[in-house]
Amino acid sequence: MKQTGTVAALLQLLLLLLMQQPGIWAAESPDRYNFTVHENRPAGFQVGQVKMSSGFAYQLSPDSPLFSFDPGTGIVTTKSLVDREALSSDVIDLLVIGTSASSVQTISVRVNVLDENDNSPRFPDATVGWDLSENSAVGSGRLLPLATDPDAGANSVTLNYKIVAGNEAGKFHLRVESSLGFPQLNLITVARLDRETAASYSLNISAEDGGNPARHGYLAVSVTVLDYNDNPPVFEAASVTAVVNESTPVGSVLATGPGYRRGPARFAELAATESKVGPAGGQFALDAVSGVLTLARPLDCFRTSDGCSVTVEAADAGTPQLMSEPDCLITISVQLANSNPPEIRVILTTQKDGFAIIDETSKPGDALAIVQVTDADVGLNGETSLALLNSSGYFALASLTSLYYQIVTAKAFDAESPKQFALLLLAQDKGNPPLTSTLAVRVQVNRANQFAPEFDQPLIDTKLSEAAPVGSLVATLVARDNDSAGLNSQVQYQIVEGNVDGAFGLVPDTGLLVTRQPLSLASRPAYRLNISASDMGPKRLVSYALVTVGLQGVNHPPACNASHLSYAARPWGSALTVPLAALCADADQDRNGSLTFSVRRRRPPTDTQCSVTTSSGGLQQLDCPSLTASAQYAIRVADNADKPLFADLTIEIEVSRPLSARPKLYPALYLAAVPAGEQWFGAELARIRAPNSGTNATFAFDSGSTVGFAIDSADGTVRLAGYAADAPVEFSVSVTDSRGAKASSPATVRVFPVPAGALLRVRSAAGAFYVIADGDPAGLFSISPAGVISLTGSLDREATPQFNLTVAFVTSADFCTVAVRILVADINDNSPAFEWSAYDFAVNESSTPLGHVIGVLTATDPDLGLNGRVTLELASNPGRYFSLDSSAGLLYLARPVPLWKAADLASGGVTLTVRASDAGSPSRSAEATVRVSVSVTPPPWPKLARSTFSFALFENASVNSEFGRVALAVGASEAVEFALSPEFAPLSLTDTQQRIGLLPSGGLYVARPLDRETRDTFELPVFARFVGAGPAAGLATASVVVHVGDINDCAPVFGGSGAAGFVFQLAENRTAGQPVGRVFAADADAGPNGQVQYWLAGTADFALRALRTFDRELPTERQFLFTVVAADGGEPTLTSTAAVRVVIADVNDCEPRFSSAWLNVSVAEDAAEGAVVARLTANDEDAAGDNSAVSFAIVSGNELGHFALSEVTGELRVAKLLDYEAQNSFRLVVTAADRGSPPLISSATILLRVTNVNDHRPAFANATQPEASVSEAAAPGTVLYRFRASDEDAGDSERLVFSITAGNSGGDIGMDASTGRLYVANALDFETRSSYSLTVRVADAGGLAAKTAFVVRVLNVNDNPPTFKQAAPLVLHAPENLTAPALLGRVVATDADIGDSISYRLVFQEPFGDEFAVDARSGEIRAVHSLDRERVAVYKLHLAALDSPVSAQLTSTATVVTVIVDDVDDNQPILLTPPTGDNALISFGLAGSDASMFAVDRSTGVVTLLADPAAASTGRAFYNLSVLLAGAEPQPLLLIGQSQDGSGPVFTQTAYWA
Repeated sequence: MKQTGTVAALLQLLLLLLMQQPGIWAAESPDRYNFTVHENRPAGFQVGQVKMSSGFAYQLSPDSPLFSFDPGTGIVTTKSLVDREALSSDVIDLLVIGTSASSVQTISVRVNVLDENDNSPRFPDATVGWDLSENSAVGSGRLLPLATDPDAGANSVTLNYKIVAGNEAGKFHLRVESSLGFPQLNLITVARLDRETAASYSLNISAEDGGNPARHGYLAVSVTVLDYNDNPPVFEAASVTAVVNESTPVGSVLATGPGYRRGPARFAELAATESKVGPAGGQFALDAVSGVLTLARPLDCFRTSDGCSVTVEAADAGTPQLMSEPDCLITISVQLANSNPPEIRVILTTQKDGFAIIDETSKPGDALAIVQVTDADVGLNGETSLALLNSSGYFALASLTSLYYQIVTAKAFDAESPKQFALLLLAQDKGNPPLTSTLAVRVQVNRANQFAPEFDQPLIDTKLSEAAPVGSLVATLVARDNDSAGLNSQVQYQIVEGNVDGAFGLVPDTGLLVTRQPLSLASRPAYRLNISASDMGPKRLVSYALVTVGLQGVNHPPACNASHLSYAARPWGSALTVPLAALCADADQDRNGSLTFSVRRRRPPTDTQCSVTTSSGGLQQLDCPSLTASAQYAIRVADNADKPLFADLTIEIEVSRPLSARPKLYPALYLAAVPAGEQWFGAELARIRAPNSGTNATFAFDSGSTVGFAIDSADGTVRLAGYAADAPVEFSVSVTDSRGAKASSPATVRVFPVPAGALLRVRSAAGAFYVIADGDPAGLFSISPAGVISLTGSLDREATPQFNLTVAFVTSADFCTVAVRILVADINDNSPAFEWSAYDFAVNESSTPLGHVIGVLTATDPDLGLNGRVTLELASNPGRYFSLDSSAGLLYLARPVPLWKAADLASGGVTLTVRASDAGSPSRSAEATVRVSVSVTPPPWPKLARSTFSFALFENASVNSEFGRVALAVGASEAVEFALSPEFAPLSLTDTQQRIGLLPSGGLYVARPLDRETRDTFELPVFARFVGAGPAAGLATASVVVHVGDINDCAPVFGGSGAAGFVFQLAENRTAGQPVGRVFAADADAGPNGQVQYWLAGTADFALRALRTFDRELPTERQFLFTVVAADGGEPTLTSTAAVRVVIADVNDCEPRFSSAWLNVSVAEDAAEGAVVARLTANDEDAAGDNSAVSFAIVSGNELGHFALSEVTGELRVAKLLDYEAQNSFRLVVTAADRGSPPLISSATILLRVTNVNDHRPAFANATQPEASVSEAAAPGTVLYRFRASDEDAGDSERLVFSITAGNSGGDIGMDASTGRLYVANALDFETRSSYSLTVRVADAGGLAAKTAFVVRVLNVNDNPPTFKQAAPLVLHAPENLTAPALLGRVVATDADIGDSISYRLVFQEPFGDEFAVDARSGEIRAVHSLDRERVAVYKLHLAALDSPVSAQLTSTATVVTVIVDDVDDNQPILLTPPTGDNALISFGLAGSDASMFAVDRSTGVVTLLADPAAASTGRAFYNLSVLLAGAEPQPLLLIGQSQDGSGPVFTQTAYWA
């Protein structure tokens, strides 16, 4: 049993103690240890280790709540997290007591708890308020509480205080002062405050400790800037103008007073005083409070020169009182009745037939007329303005006086300017409504020759061939005159100088410049012609142009000795140089005679063997460094003229195949069968082949039995020559080529005899094998002994599409063969290849028809199927001139050559790229370039394309424009000249009747303007001859028929007043169908072009009469401006337009209309009298005048006169002060009436809401109660008091906010901001703080607030137990054998509760006994019995201190006193070495009531159990025994049983008092 063993061990220890004799204790000096540990270390953290002596048992005395001591290792560790700030001292003393059989050892351990920066600085109050007047001097300050930090040393709070937020304006500064010997934190102002700019500041103050990293605490400082009367009233405007009618009745509000600005502080109402009223003193009344100006008597001040005005000043009600500066001037503007329209008079400077005449050369500012405008009315009604309309920017008004104006030119006229103007003068007065008058002034502009002709191209540089025939076109000169039509704009041309020998002629009226004489480059290479253009006006204006004509020599094409050269049988690898310069030449001079050679194309396209290079002597050559394959080259020979001419040369080179190093025989094995036993002569057995041996090879037998056989040495044929053996024969044949090279391996010939008439068959398999006898010269296949054919090389289907193998099965006696065909499947491994790398084709500029095949391109692909199917396409096709048949390769002309771009024609052709693509996957492609040249091949004699040439053109064709050409027959390209007469007479320069002209080049052009109405057909004979041919040369003739097509060049013209526009009038509300008017236009054209139709453009509401009824009040129907269109039936249609204006006359049929029948308006309750609430507008859509003049009135809802409405302006103003709390809404019904007869009236309802203004401070309803009391034991959340407050402003009472602004250090008292409940926020402590003097603030949503003082008194309760002054552990020493009672020491306890008395008690001692007593009043500890160290060396006294309150008693077991019994030499020494022999024998025995349950070993003293204690005696915990020793007194022994399952006895309480 486990229990039995434990008890036995305990008994053995007790027996050993009993064996010790008194008198051997030795007192030792206590050791001391100093340990340090940082706070916040976790439980189990090692603090230090105590050195222990052997043989001692150690323990803490008393036990520590913070530290543990391991008696086995001496290690001191923490029991829990240590918080230095929660300790009464950061030095903790521990006592370790070690006991041995002979002595007691005490060890003092002092643990210093080191501080960590785990606490932030904390201000006594989280918030502080400061009310400061805005006129406070700079430097005003407020002391702020300092922050504290429970951390120690450097971790504690420093004097580093900062404003971290809220001081963006830089108004405040923090200063830490120590002038009084202790630090003070002072918040001071460093700049003046302005409540109107900022009414409050929320500062955030930070305190910083010295830890690393530093920690911060924060204090919120709320600064309220109190108002000071430092702003005088300021008017919104220094002057105000009130506009009233001269008939305004007495008492009417003229002006609601000038507005003023004031700050957010609330003062008394401004007082306005009428300090000055003009000459009309007494006419006006000014309300001193609201500033409303009313009419006191009928208006008459406006009849004086000084007019009507009032000066107003304002003063506030503050202290000191401030006055407005400057004052406000109210000017009364009186509107007079407007009864007379303006009157316009015009005096024209020059006139004729009712027109004002002005010359076209007039300069800006020249006068046209004087205008006078008068108005019989006075005031604004008599003031007029004048506007000039329809001037198109050419005329303007210049003011001379207030009544006189001058019409002047605003800008210069030109040829495009209108020749007539219909100016409109519009005069308007400033009455309400304004009246207008108009007057039309017609102006005629007199034309003048102002502009000289201007050439489109004043500098012309042109080139002309010296071979150009007489009459050839040199240039067409065009000069334009910006004068209007007539002689001033007609231009004549003339060659002024430079026309040497009359080489050129110029048509005077068309500007056509042609040659008049043959030209010669040798005699004169260039001409400079100065040509003038002058108009036909009386004062002719001239301009000039310079035409430079440079002559060009005639270029001839190069010529080659032969067009085709061949170089045959060139050795493989040899070089070739072809001297191209020696093969071709050009007889021309200079650039026209120098030649350039280039390879235009190659065959095959991939060939790169040869190229054109330049020799060291500067001559061009075809250079082929190393020839490896036959090729063909097309060489282009070109001269270097501007338009080069070409010749072509083809060079073909044939290259011989290279010979191998040695000839090779294939097949290598020949098999033959002959009849056995018979002699044959001449029969061919085999023909030995050597494919690469070339010509002149020699065949011969090499080895083996050749008797009976013969060989042809030239072709390798082996024949029978008497062979008659019955056994197979084998021999070999070799070959030697013409170089003497012999084949490296001979061919073997095997001859097998076959019995006559027998079929060849294999009779024996001895020595049999398979062999590919033929069909595989490249050795691409092999055959295994089993007859399996395998591929041993790479196949190329394009080189060998199939293999026809001969496979032989050969034995020693005979053989047999079989034919094997192997087809090679295709893959797409070849790209298409063109026949040539480049192609040259030609088209004729005039003879190649559209769609003509100009060439064929061929591309092949050796692949099969889709892989070899080639499709051609044009990869590049400049100008889209060509199309290509994708399969046949036919290249077509897709655009006529004459329509090509000029640059392409000038360059002699274009280059395109053709792409050939196969259909494989992926597709492969190749490209080739194609050069298409443009050429003209002249016929042997002039041959025209047809006998009759018909052309058509419209009558508006431009003069000198070419409209057609007399064409030569297809293929003709020789130089031919054309004329309209067989004499080829020069062009007449003065024949103005000639309408159609013909250039020598065959071009037909318009010689003079055409008019189809005069002549619609021209039929002319045409003659052609070769250029340079004499008069006797044969002529080609043809007829030219020109049909002149009609164009619609005459537009309809409106008659009557349509030129200036049509004006019609129509009264509104007239029924549909009313006539509007009629328009008419005529067209000078005949036929359909002269048939005129009409329609209206821009609207569909008018035809010849009104289609519906119109309402002038609709913005879109007050007048209609549209256009009447007259169109003829020509193509294209020509139209003329006339402006039509239909004016809808007004009828008073519209009542004034408010913008809305219901208006929602809001006004603040503190709005001043006269403040504008709303501006009503009502629109009367009738025309200007009484029918649209509107007056306003309030008809209901204003019975108390809170509002006033101006009948003229519609301004609704406050007439009496408003009070939201008295009445917060009004329903006003207002009317708007026009002045028609009878007047029309409309009404609107104004729902006016008075908005609340925060004009009352909240007030505490129960502020008379100054304090509340609360027990310090009150739980957080306990309500102390509820503040109630109210605010006269509506709604604000429900949005009041309560707060504590001062006196709440530590935040122990809380405030519910919304309900006003004051409650306990943190645990209270009477001993720390017995009262709180609070400042409680209530604020409304607008920022107005009230404050009250409130005291919270804390009631004391007994909530603090007594605490001992002496720090644990408390150790007392007492000598043994002292005389009782003896005073050992004294404990002292204190109680933080006020009035509590303390008593002391000894709760219990260890070991249990009654050796000590404690005085209940003094705390003195006495030993009341003698002590024996040898019996008990150390006592632990558990002391309690009790207070004695009235309500309840609290106790404390705060200390344990350790009493160490000091040894006294009261025992004799004993011999520790055991004696020997019989005297050393010790015999143990047991006696007592419970001795039957135990047994003792007589020699060792080990006590063991004889029975289970639980079975022997239920519930017993103590056993009484006596230990018997021979020769000694029995020693009592008390055994205490230990519960194994924790079910032993348990005390019901921890302390008991008697």
